[in-house]
Amino acid sequence: GNVNNGTPHMKAIYNAFAKQEIACNDIERQDTGCADSPELAPSVNAASGDKRVTLTWTEVNNARSYDVMRAEGGCEKGKVKVANVQSGTGTLRLLTDTGLKNGFEYCYLIVPKGASASCYGKVSTKIQVTPGVSQLPVTPPPTPLPTPRPTPRPTPRPTPIPTPRPTFRPTPVPTSLPTPIPTPRPTPIPTNPPTPNPSVQPTPIPTVPPTPIPTSPPTPNPTVR
Repeated sequence: GNVNNGTPHMKAIYNAFAKQEIACNDIERQDTGCADSPELAPSVNAASGDKRVTLTWTEVNNARSYDVMRAEGGCEKGKVKVANVQSGTGTLRLLTDTGLKNGFEYCYLIVPKGASASCYGKVSTKIQVTPGVSQLPVTPPPTPLPTPRPTPRPTPRPTPIPTPRPTFRPTPVPTSLPTPIPTPRPTPIPTNPPTPNPSVQPTPIPTVPPTPIPTSPPTPNPTVR
């Protein structure tokens, strides 16, 4: 562009030159030509596979395309552009980077670009991924449910028979019995045995034999002849 009316990222270029003490102060520093540049950084995700990495990221406003940058061996290494993906409909963009080395570390970032190839938006965060043979998740065997142990029934304790407490019986106070008054027994009157009356024996009446009446022989009647 024309340095007299500014160029995209002119201030950034000036600051870079100023660090090296070779910047020119004769021209006013102004950024122009990138009014419609992307303002937001895309959000990126990565999934590893066999010698490949699949990247997905969100679309951002005013982005016309996206540069996919990759570093090998870690994010602190230098990055190179491996693809340019055009913007499109929808909210996600996708790229599968193939021909990689399994077990080797790769780092990616996405750079959105505006209508001008010189107008870049904010760069996505770096994402680190290692390709490899994806293994199907091994379904662990179901954890066997513990066999419920029968709840031990408490052994019924015999109900203790309460030890009868000795009943306190008051010591009986000896009841003084009244001294029985001796009942006077009547003095037995001596019974004189009755004098036996002499038995009067009846004087036997002499039995007088009846005087036999002399029986007179019958007088024979004279026979009248």
